[in-house]
Amino acid sequence: MKEQLIILKAEKQTTLEEIARNRKELTDLYAQLNARKATVDKKDHTIAELEALIDEKYNQIEGLEQDIEMKNLLISDLERELAMLLNKKVEPVRPRFQFYVPVKGDVIDEKLAEYINEYGSPVPWKRISEGNYTYGSKKVNVKYMRMHLIVKVGGGSMMVEEFVANYEDIELAKMNHANPGSGVMANPSQAGLTKQQRVAMARGASPRNSGVMGSPKANKGKII
Repeated sequence: MKEQLIILKAEKQTTLEEIARNRKELTDLYAQLNARKATVDKKDHTIAELEALIDEKYNQIEGLEQDIEMKNLLISDLERELAMLLNKKVEPVRPRFQFYVPVKGDVIDEKLAEYINEYGSPVPWKRISEGNYTYGSKKVNVKYMRMHLIVKVGGGSMMVEEFVANYEDIELAKMNHANPGSGVMANPSQAGLTKQQRVAMARGASPRNSGVMGSPKANKGKII
């Protein structure tokens, strides 16, 4: 009996030592786990900071691009004034009512931005989603096909130059009616031109000769 008691006490001691060893290992594992969690949290925080920094830099770049555009316009105005003082003939500059910053990677938006920033637009364009815009108060769908911007409105489609020629005056009238005294004006360079002449100007042709329509054969012999 005494021997059994001694054996049981020895086994108990061994068990207690094993429990103590397992507890120590468990404590070490918890410490490692907490250290890993702290590392992961720190990395997540670092990633969030980097993403915020990237967004801030992107906004700064957009602001700088707009600042450059404004400086280019100022330089152009000063060059024109200097040329006038020197009695030199200068090329007319198209007014730029809206500087449009496109969504990067959106081909339609980038091409539309090129058009707006090249020819100017007294009626604001606003992007709703890819291919969908508002032109003043009018919702339109825009596609880029065969090197041209095509605007779908109502039941038909037309090139952006034709669309602007048809709807610019209407939208300007709505804008001035909604905001009396705002004095939003059309492009001075297009004053007195017909819709066909405005389209021709936007396409780079001579607006005063845009009354000639049809094929060259059909116009042969006509007096212009």
